Parts: sequence; structure tokens; C-alpha cells
Amino acid sequence: MSRNDEQQEKNVQKERQRLAEQQRKKNELDLLRQAEEQRLKDEQIRNAILDDSMTAAPVATTLSFQVQPPAGEGEDWQKIIEDFKKLYPYSPIKNNILTFPTQKDAINFFTAQARQEPPRKFLAIQIGSDGKPTGYTLFSCGNGTLYQGSLAEIESQLKAELKNQPDDHNLQEGLATIMRASNTAQSYKESLKLIKEPSEGKLEHDLLSGQVSSSSQHTK
Repeated sequence: MSRNDEQQEKNVQKERQRLAEQQRKKNELDLLRQAEEQRLKDEQIRNAILDDSMTAAPVATTLSFQVQPPAGEGEDWQKIIEDFKKLYPYSPIKNNILTFPTQKDAINFFTAQARQEPPRKFLAIQIGSDGKPTGYTLFSCGNGTLYQGSLAEIESQLKAELKNQPDDHNLQEGLATIMRASNTAQSYKESLKLIKEPSEGKLEHDLLSGQVSSSSQHTK
């Protein structure tokens, strides 16, 4: 083989090596590009899943009830508090207000309290996000039943049961408790109305005062 042939062979080998190295680098770049594309796709999928989960997730809400133990039922109240702390150790209790994750949790809890042996007596009034009673009430008079609804609805339920059980002491006391609560609620609403309409109240007072003053003058 002549020198020219040897040189040509070397040049061919070098070219092959160059092309092989070029192909290797190209393959590496292709692999890196594919890996990056896959990473971006995976990230898009994860973000889509997170967006869907955040959209579908229900808004976190809580439900608060202010519990008012009937007169003389302090022992029942303490037991209710103890049971509540066991179930919801991180939920603060202030002004006799118990806060539950959902309405179902609240009803389940108070149903269990009403069915204790002996049954526990309580009046639990739902408190809205504005800190005012919503009108929804859970009540136990000690007969093992949980009554729920407005005070008027619970009063109707108790009266209906008293027709069949007129001598039931728990029903009698329970009805008295609900009627007292209804009167208190009505007085509260009337007070709010006077606060919201002070000018009307003042006008009525001035008119009455004028009439009294006028009558006095005529009498004289």
C-alpha cells in the first residue's frame, strides 16, 4: 500500500471518527431534549391535577353552636364539654360555643348526647358567621330524642308529643324551656328593631309626648 493510500485510509478513519463523535453528541442532545420534553409534560399534568383538585375541593367551613344547658343541668353541660374535647381537642370553646367541621358532625354529636344514659339536656343554638343566631336550634329535654329546627318548630313538636304523653315530665319541662327561649328571642328581635329604627321610635315618642302635653293643657 502506497503512502498516498495509507494517508487516505487515515483520513477516512478520522472522518468516520468525527462523524461517529458527531452522531454520539447528537444522540446525547436528543436524549436530553426528550427528557426535558417529558419533564415539561409531567409538570403540566401535575399542575392540571392540582388545578382540578383545588377547583373541586369544597370551601372549608365550620358550624358553631352556642350551648345553653337548662337550669340545674350543669353536670350535663360538663359532660358535653368533656366529650367535645375528646372529639375535637384543637377546637377552642368560648362563651359556651362549640365549633364543628360540618352540620352533620354537629347533629351526630348532639344526637349522641341526647341518647346518653341517662339522656343529657341542652339547648344548642346555631351561630352564624356574623356572630348572631341563625334561628336553627338543636334541643334535648332528656327523653332521648334530639329535636331540631326553629324554636317554633320544636315547640310544635313537643306540644304534639304532649298530647299523647300528657304526664311526661321531660316533655313538660322541655316545652317550658323552649317557650322561655322563644320569648327571649322575640325580645331580642324587638330590641334590634328599635335600634335599627331609632328615628321612628323617637317620632312615636315625641307624638305621644305632644298628645300628653296637649291633654294636660286642655285639662288645665
